[in-house]
Amino acid sequence: MFKKALPLVTQLTTPRGITYNQPLGLFINNEYVLPQANKTFEVISPSTEEKITDVYEGLAEDVNTAVDAAKAAYDNGWALGPPEERARVLFNLADLVEENAETLAQIETWDNGKSLQNARGDIALTAAYFRSCGGWADKITGSQINTGSSHFNYTQRVPMVCGQMYV
Repeated sequence: MFKKALPLVTQLTTPRGITYNQPLGLFINNEYVLPQANKTFEVISPSTEEKITDVYEGLAEDVNTAVDAAKAAYDNGWALGPPEERARVLFNLADLVEENAETLAQIETWDNGKSLQNARGDIALTAAYFRSCGGWADKITGSQINTGSSHFNYTQRVPMVCGQMYV
C-alpha cells in the first residue's frame, strides 16, 4: 500500500501565532526535492508532545545525492567564484537570518523545546557566524596561513554537506 505523497511545503502557525511556510522536502542542490523513497516521519514538539507536522525522511541514497550535489557545486561554482561574491552571498544570508530572527526563534523553540531566550541567542549567533565567514572570504588568499613558528597551518578545500540525521 502506498502512502499519499506530502506537498513540498505546508503552512504552519507557531504556538505564539506566527504563520510561515515550512518546507517538508529534502534540501538538495539548492532546492527542496522529494526523497527517493516516499518515507516520512512525524515532528513532535518536545514541550507539548503534540505533532507539529510530517516531513520527508532522507535515506542513504538521498545522502549520496546530496553529497554529489555539494561536491559538484563546490567544484564547478562556489570555489571558482570571486571571493567578493562569496562574501556577498554570506552577508545576504546573515541579513535574511536577522530579518526573520523572531520567526526562526519561535520555530526553534517549538521544534526543540528550548526557551525562547536561548533560541533568540542561537539565531543571533547564526547571523554573526555567517557574517564572520563572509568577512574572511576575501582575506584568505593563499594555501597556508602564517601562524608563527610554533604551529603549522594549511588550507584544505573540501565540499561540505549540512544535514540532520535521525537515528
